[in-house]
Amino acid sequence: MTDALLTLDMAGKRLSLSRATLYRMSDAGEIALVKRGARTMVRESEVTRIVDAARPFKAPPTNVQAAMAAAQPALTKWQRVSANLSSKISMIELESALKLCAYPPVTNGG
Repeated sequence: MTDALLTLDMAGKRLSLSRATLYRMSDAGEIALVKRGARTMVRESEVTRIVDAARPFKAPPTNVQAAMAAAQPALTKWQRVSANLSSKISMIELESALKLCAYPPVTNGG
């Protein structure tokens, strides 16, 4: 059974790597390149080996409760800050209202 040969461009597209990166990987011994005349190629099995060796992507949790539990410390802090700001704003509004009641505006002639 013969292993198919891929051009560097084809291998690069499959691996999402540039030609330069493939050459650097070859220099580092991470991938074997094959010369066919003037062309430099990569065995398909090499590309498959690299893809299989890649670390799988770890998806974020899909469980809503797990996501909420992870976000709880930040949410609790935000709620404390928000409540503190709300109480300060309420105090400022109350002080402003009291000042208006305590010092009614002076009108001419009255």
